[in-house]
Amino acid sequence: MSSKLVLSIPHIDVDVSVKEFLKSGEEIIRNSKERGAQVVVMPTPMHQLLDVLRGVKRFSTYWSAMSELINEFLDLSTKTLLYILLTPMIYRAGNRRYLVTGLIVPQGRIYYSKKVVAEGSLTSVSFSKEIELLDIGGIKICPLIGSDIFFPEIPRLCSYLGSDMILSVQIPNLMSVREDVLKSVLITRALENSIPTINLGSYMRGENVIPTVLVSSSGDIVEMYSGLEPSIFLVEITKRSVNVNRNVIRYLKNLIKYLV
Repeated sequence: MSSKLVLSIPHIDVDVSVKEFLKSGEEIIRNSKERGAQVVVMPTPMHQLLDVLRGVKRFSTYWSAMSELINEFLDLSTKTLLYILLTPMIYRAGNRRYLVTGLIVPQGRIYYSKKVVAEGSLTSVSFSKEIELLDIGGIKICPLIGSDIFFPEIPRLCSYLGSDMILSVQIPNLMSVREDVLKSVLITRALENSIPTINLGSYMRGENVIPTVLVSSSGDIVEMYSGLEPSIFLVEITKRSVNVNRNVIRYLKNLIKYLV
């Protein structure tokens, strides 16, 4: 069990092919390893994901490319002993497709955490209505996709379940959120729950930028970057002390089932 974890948060171009992404991803992972990171949080190529969500391409074509990417990152994780978070992705479970965050572990496996609530613009995927934390050596991360971060009940439940960090990611060219609004929401969630809150940013052609924002548990902006050049930020996450209240957890779980 670890009491601290160093995360690498890259802000990169996601309007690239899977081949280009793999090349830059390998450089980022090795660079992060040299700088002392234990976890690398990677945004995924967006063009391919957007094509599936808009019905332009088949899921099978997308998953074939993503499987290649995942296999390469599984190999990199084993070689470097780094954990790799990939978000967002589309993943099929049974007859349903979900937006997910994937956690690749050095033991050669990947675990998925699904998006919690529905989006009006995302009719081709399903939603879990449940919180699924990702555990990295005892440090727990709550990954939220799109509008999940805007529902205060969801980060609150993450906190009560023992999460040590909130990780938010937005989807460019699909979910439009003003930068000042996103910043305010991230600060509010950090303050409400006394928990570090991070928005994983990225950029696409046409100056479509999602800011990378690092907010401390006290609500202070540690970093905020909206550039069109790649950059990597390191952040240290410390294990929190959480008082478990099972009645509150049960109440929030039931409440989240009814969120639209």
